[in-house]
Amino acid sequence: MRRLTDGLVHRGAESNDALNERPACHPQRRFDFSARQCSHEPRSNGLTDLREGARESCSGGAEIREGVHLFQGVTDSTMTHGEGWQFIQAGRYLERTISVAMLVQTHFQEFYSPGKEIEPLEWIGLLASCTAFEAYCKTYTADLRPDRIAEFLVLSPTFPHSIRFSADALADALKQIGAEGSSRRASRVERIAGRMQSTLAFGQIDEIMSAGLHSYLDTVRRQCSQVYSALHQTYITYPIEAALGA
Repeated sequence: MRRLTDGLVHRGAESNDALNERPACHPQRRFDFSARQCSHEPRSNGLTDLREGARESCSGGAEIREGVHLFQGVTDSTMTHGEGWQFIQAGRYLERTISVAMLVQTHFQEFYSPGKEIEPLEWIGLLASCTAFEAYCKTYTADLRPDRIAEFLVLSPTFPHSIRFSADALADALKQIGAEGSSRRASRVERIAGRMQSTLAFGQIDEIMSAGLHSYLDTVRRQCSQVYSALHQTYITYPIEAALGA
């Protein structure tokens, strides 16, 4: 009995020594653990992070749109509509022509295939990206057909964000700029812009779709690059001899 008691006492002493040799828990870690246990704040997850990111992106996009609309409103209402204002219009509509052409081209390349069933949300997204959904529905109702969407975004003469409308506005701005300067130097720029304007004015959507929308928009983008190069050479980097001889 005594041996058993001595054994238990010895084992108890060894256990106490082992406990004393264990490293003590870091007080900061204990505090963090207890704070996490007592906190009632909801833990973030992937869905919440995505929602927050989408909300921040939308708010940033809204600020950009408001700034663009503010700039357009201020320039339209406070500047004299002379050469400087016409250059703003030329830059605006040249950029819009290129941007819409790239957007339509990329979307059709990704989501369009003849005979393939369309995904309505994808095509609504394309129209919404051009702020064209309501205008499209007023023209074609809510029947989403890729050929009609292409016709509206590319060939509409009355929708402000269509490629044809932008090309017409670009040509008008270049004519006004040329009227205030040398008509001889401006003729090349106006000729290239007029060629692009004619390409869009006489285009038929069934012919464009059968021949290939991608190649048609490639031609439009190439003509935009030619307009930009001619505009830059004529009005910005022209040699002094050309100015003296004008």
